[in-house]
Amino acid sequence: MTETEYQAFLADAVKEYAGDHVRGGRWSQDEALEESAKEFAQLLPEGPKTPDHYLFTVVDGDHNRPVGTLWYMVRPGPNGKTAFIYNIRMNEDARGQGYGTQTLKALEADAQARGVVSMSLHVFGHNEGAFRLYQRLGYRTTNIVMAKDLK
Repeated sequence: MTETEYQAFLADAVKEYAGDHVRGGRWSQDEALEESAKEFAQLLPEGPKTPDHYLFTVVDGDHNRPVGTLWYMVRPGPNGKTAFIYNIRMNEDARGQGYGTQTLKALEADAQARGVVSMSLHVFGHNEGAFRLYQRLGYRTTNIVMAKDLK
């Protein structure tokens, strides 16, 4: 991912992450963008050059056009290196065409080449399409956080 691509990714990702947290009830609309930007700044203090973080622009090789973005990081784990997928997003016009599946399979190969033995991710409860995709590719639920509005 180039610096220009990173800036576009960051703007979109911060906005989308803020919206997900508003929808999930964690943040108010008023605070969401600021809180989201803070989290991204903490996680990627050196932008796309942050050590152990890997950011990619997903490109349709047949048409040489960007179709999405991917961000994951590698860290030590109790049984070897683990990877955490922070963000995978396909452009609206590229969804439902297999790019997500292809991207995750390519990610697994890239992570294995880096010595990763396991991968994990977070998916918001309202993102049912992503949840089904992850299940189809062998990801399993490891914990569930639930909430109930009392007003």
